[in-house]
Amino acid sequence: MKTKGKLTFIVTIIGAILFLAASFLVWNSIATYRMVNTVTPSLEVLRLLKETQSRLHNQQYNLVHFIVSGEDDYRKNFISRRSLIEDKLMELVRMVWEQQARGISGEDKVEENINIVMQKYLRYLEKAEACIQTKRAGRTDEAIRNLDIEATSYFDAELLPVLSRMSRDEKLEIHEAYSIITRRLGALPWVAGPGMEQVERAVSAVDYDLAVSNAELGMYRQVNELTEFLLYGKTGEWEEFLGYRFEMRRLLDEWHQTIARQQALGMEGEDDDEKQFEAIRARYENILLLMEKTAAIRRSQGRSAGLESVERTLRFPLDNVFFSTMEVIGKESRDEVQEAHGALLRTVVIGSAAGLTGIVLASVLVLLLVLRMSTTIISSLTLLKDGTELIKGGDLEHHIRIAGSDEFSELASSFNGMADSLKERNDELRSFIYSIAHDLRAPLVNLKGFSNELSRDLAGVMPALLMGLTSLNEVERKRVAAVLEQAIPEALGYIDASTQKLEALISAFLQLSRIGSRVLDPEALDTEGLVQAALRTFAHTVKEKNITVTVGPLPSVVADRMDMEQCIANILGNAFKYLEPGRAGVVSITAERTKDEAILYFQDNGRGIAPDDIQKVFELFRRAGKQDTPGEGVGLAFVKALARRQGGNIWCESASGNGTKFCLSIPVKGEQSI
Repeated sequence: MKTKGKLTFIVTIIGAILFLAASFLVWNSIATYRMVNTVTPSLEVLRLLKETQSRLHNQQYNLVHFIVSGEDDYRKNFISRRSLIEDKLMELVRMVWEQQARGISGEDKVEENINIVMQKYLRYLEKAEACIQTKRAGRTDEAIRNLDIEATSYFDAELLPVLSRMSRDEKLEIHEAYSIITRRLGALPWVAGPGMEQVERAVSAVDYDLAVSNAELGMYRQVNELTEFLLYGKTGEWEEFLGYRFEMRRLLDEWHQTIARQQALGMEGEDDDEKQFEAIRARYENILLLMEKTAAIRRSQGRSAGLESVERTLRFPLDNVFFSTMEVIGKESRDEVQEAHGALLRTVVIGSAAGLTGIVLASVLVLLLVLRMSTTIISSLTLLKDGTELIKGGDLEHHIRIAGSDEFSELASSFNGMADSLKERNDELRSFIYSIAHDLRAPLVNLKGFSNELSRDLAGVMPALLMGLTSLNEVERKRVAAVLEQAIPEALGYIDASTQKLEALISAFLQLSRIGSRVLDPEALDTEGLVQAALRTFAHTVKEKNITVTVGPLPSVVADRMDMEQCIANILGNAFKYLEPGRAGVVSITAERTKDEAILYFQDNGRGIAPDDIQKVFELFRRAGKQDTPGEGVGLAFVKALARRQGGNIWCESASGNGTKFCLSIPVKGEQSI
């Protein structure tokens, strides 16, 4: 048998074996990966359902306490929760639509349940609003009766069961999906061990999140049962309250068991979870004692005394201690779910890639044995490999030269043609970008110049045009005069404003595009001196707005001077720009230094940023809050890019109306070498 025949036979056998092994690996890996990805939206749906339940309980809590106390803050809180709940429900609908678009089965039933929830929620709002109006009309006893037989009964019997059933179904679906993933991982021996461990961690994180959510909801139910007992004094309500006491302790025990399982799995942060849990359990027991004392006051002194005791002794520990702490823990638990699921996804991907890499390596070893049979093939492959690496590295002028007229020389010719084509297209792309930049600038300048010239010319001929209107009747004269004096100047003003905005946007694009083109020049910098220099440029603004600025001791860092100056100037400019009108502005700059980085803090007492907008302010062309100050939403995105370029970061802490603290971190490594 000739060499060509031998090679063909060997390669055919090897190819068949490798094809079967790789096909099975790829199929199982893709199936596992898809199953893991399928869990992701289910986790999100479960999160949204739990958040909706929590907000519903909070809304009912505020309704009951408004009827009880008449304090308008409760009514306002009740109203504000409506938009939050409706947003969550709409987010659920959008997720279901996305799942349906992907062809995932079972989503029609979820959509149907969401529609049922929406209908029942609107009905609940009608009943609740009727109670509120009755209370505001001064008919408290009637409002209390309606609260019991209308709003609360509908809330407990009609609305909550649907959400609870949906949450239960999602949990079962998630656990079933993780079971399937575990079975599939068993067919991937190189990833089965760590993969199954990650599955256990992910399941444990889901159970922990559910336990936290169930404890919060259980507390809401117990508080509502206490309130109903205080309102109506029925034995049934008191017995249900006592039942919820045991139920709440059971829920806390389940929570603690999930922490124990996570500790057994060696998951990080569980000691902190344990401390948080013990704090919550202690707070619950203290609140339970206050609840029982309040109930005793109701039995001995009557409804008014009991309700007064609620406002006096329970409101603060419930609202500002227990529920606020549970909200923080809930967010951390949801983050933990996402982190655990992400770790599982990474394990599957890396494990599958490792399996494929193993097969590829085995193939290479076998192929090397085959390649030894022909030095011509080896030398040709070497030339091809070296040439393609050079082309991949950007040397598009390199040509692979293989003598002869066989397949290798033809392949080399194809690579050479590909390199020539890539070079030609790169040249065309650079030319195109230059032309676009030039062509955008030129018409913009012309448009701005012509609009300004037209405005001046119009102002010059306006008196003559107005005098020429005397030949028209009064209606026509007024119409034409309105066009000349108002419509045309207003249109020209819009054109001028639009050209200025477009010019600013083009400048912003150019500014951001230049990041990275300049070589960094790290040096030891006195950040306090940089801050003082930046403040001098804002001296007029500080004086005009009567802003108090304090600068604490600031550390030295090793960074690029120009980048640091731009970061500090942008952050300070942002702080001065968004101070609250009518409030004396205060801006403080402090710092702390750790082993690895220096962090500069820029604190102001301005209008603040809503929690949902905190991340958006660092995105390009995104602005938060009222748009009553000039700007294009570029400054903070620019600062973020500059900070990351130097290995640092920027983030902020804020709340609406309470000011903002921007934190700029710069690594300190390398300082000793300067």
